[in-house]
Amino acid sequence: TELKFLKSQFNPHFLFNTLNALLVLSVRNGHTEEAAILRALSKILRRMVDTSHDVVPLSEEMEFVRMVLTIEQFRFHGKLKYKFDVSPEAQVRTVPVMSVQGLVENACKHGVQNSSDQGFIGVSARVETDGTLVVEVADNGVGLKPARIRELMRRIRSPEDMRDSVGLQNIYRRLHLYYGETVALELKSAKDHGMIAVIRIPAQEGA
Repeated sequence: TELKFLKSQFNPHFLFNTLNALLVLSVRNGHTEEAAILRALSKILRRMVDTSHDVVPLSEEMEFVRMVLTIEQFRFHGKLKYKFDVSPEAQVRTVPVMSVQGLVENACKHGVQNSSDQGFIGVSARVETDGTLVVEVADNGVGLKPARIRELMRRIRSPEDMRDSVGLQNIYRRLHLYYGETVALELKSAKDHGMIAVIRIPAQEGA
């Protein structure tokens, strides 16, 4: 529903043509960094309006996560660093499209953006012995108090639509739509400061 609403707000062809014109101009004028950002933004927007795939391999999802972080690094003027640690077994497992990407965007917006320190985003993924895929998105941002985390999780799981944190609730609902009640989305405080968002997807038939 959120994607359909977004699609109705603009003409994709107009937007893509404009971005392509800006990309060509940037390349022509030797603005390589700006060209890279425009190229990444164009690919992300194309993905947002493409409804042909509901779930994708984690390896593909991580390609777009990298694009998002490249744009965020540009936006934060060097304030942000990131690191990936994804096992080969996890790479081939599937996740809802834009799920990990959404968690990373949330970490940048509510964690890194609100901190005056050097920002860091870490994304890790592994497959446990029982076949569960575990994906973690950690940030070193301002974090939340335990009581606030519990309240936020209660609202995310509620059938009532949220006005804030819409992205997190959307991710939670799609996880349950595709994988049922055994899937989990958890938010917790990092050891020092910041937040960790964890997705746990049980082994699927044929996985």
